[in-house]
Amino acid sequence: GISFRHGGVSSRKLSRAWMHLEAFLFSRTPADLQVALTHMALEHPAALSSLMLHRISPVTAELLTVQFDAADAQGSPAHSRAFFAVFYGAFKEGEDQRFFSILLDHKEA
Repeated sequence: GISFRHGGVSSRKLSRAWMHLEAFLFSRTPADLQVALTHMALEHPAALSSLMLHRISPVTAELLTVQFDAADAQGSPAHSRAFFAVFYGAFKEGEDQRFFSILLDHKEA
């Protein structure tokens, strides 16, 4: 079949990874999600940024923001800052703003 690449990651791998991530989003606590996203940001930054920039749906965008808000409410401000520094560190320059715009656009959809 035809395969394309985002940041060195094949579309087939992205599709499988995204299905797993979406299932994870729907079934885990905000703290568990932060652990998984931190791991991905540190160990697989290209895959994480590709997933977030190219595969996010309006439903997933809403769920991510709800999970992020819940994690912020449960943790300390210092913990939230540290998490988002690592998370956004997975994105190349300018991609973090693009991701934020995608989240906002999908939430409004």
